[in-house]
Amino acid sequence: MPALLIHLGDTPHRVPLAPGIHILGSDPAAASVVLDHPSVADRHCAVIVQPDGRVLARDFGSPVGCTLDGEPFTAGPWAPAQVLTLGDVPLTLEDAPAPAAPAAPAAPAFTPATPVTLRKSAPSRPIPVPAPESPDDAPPDPDLPPFPTVLPGAFGYPFRGDAWIVIVILVGLELVARILPGILQIIGMLIGLVMVLYVFELIRDVIQSTVRGDDAMPALSSVAFDFAAMREMLARYVLLVIVCFGPALFVPAFPNRPVWLTPALLALGVAYFPMALLGFALSDSFGAINPLFILRSIGRAPLAYGIVVLFLAALMGSAYGMGLLTENWRMPSPVQLAIGALVSATGFYLLLVWVRILGLFYRHHEDDLAWNL
Repeated sequence: MPALLIHLGDTPHRVPLAPGIHILGSDPAAASVVLDHPSVADRHCAVIVQPDGRVLARDFGSPVGCTLDGEPFTAGPWAPAQVLTLGDVPLTLEDAPAPAAPAAPAAPAFTPATPVTLRKSAPSRPIPVPAPESPDDAPPDPDLPPFPTVLPGAFGYPFRGDAWIVIVILVGLELVARILPGILQIIGMLIGLVMVLYVFELIRDVIQSTVRGDDAMPALSSVAFDFAAMREMLARYVLLVIVCFGPALFVPAFPNRPVWLTPALLALGVAYFPMALLGFALSDSFGAINPLFILRSIGRAPLAYGIVVLFLAALMGSAYGMGLLTENWRMPSPVQLAIGALVSATGFYLLLVWVRILGLFYRHHEDDLAWNL
């Protein structure tokens, strides 16, 4: 039976590897071998031991990634002579049980400054033994539950991390922009622009961190305020909104239009927007709004994508209704301000929930979508 050796200091930690799939990461709820180290993601990689003793490994798209003998590594066979590094933690394989008094192997050139605590935990569900056709086959993502079953957890996602700080800041800025009088409305418009830039940056970070397997909100410090890059990103997202919702917004200018045309175009935009947003967030490519790309992707996971679209439709409908309620509050009373703050906070919260669901959709259907990112 092969064994996993985690090299730290002079003596490696040794973990026997039975045939099957072993998840390496820092989250005890998601990993069967837990590495408490800041450079290791919640679900960093899978190590697959075949019945014949061959070993494969696959990176889950973690932020730091994996290297094999110093080269970037995604998936493939792993031999005992090779060093697989997760973040800053180097690992090697032992192809036979160690003797009673093994000699300590030479420590790798890099020794992490932060100590790592190793725990072996039982997986939450039985781990299947994969049987790829060749050693080069990449193993599948082994332990993701069905997409609908993870949706309730998305409602708790904004409470895991700094989301409440983000919501308080955004609500405060919105209230300031709303009550500024006269010429100071220009300042309110600038505040609104900064909010839009930040929200788009936050949306992208939430999608990317969810796809990587992180289960907490990105830290506030991870959202970079590079205004040049954010302007470019804003231009892309403005184009995205125009492509998705422009027809529904411009059609009312034609007086003889059919009554059903505007709602139909709006429905098409709502169906088109989430997949295009997902593609933009993961690739920053204008190909993400290509109709062939969007329609092909929707056709590969239509039922799960329908859940994402329905949630967005409900969110937009609620926002429209609340907008009608508060549109005439030019100089709101304290009660109206409190109601407006509650409405805004709820809206930002539900937006984060929906973005989390969108990221989970890709994470659970990555193989179905087969995007070449």
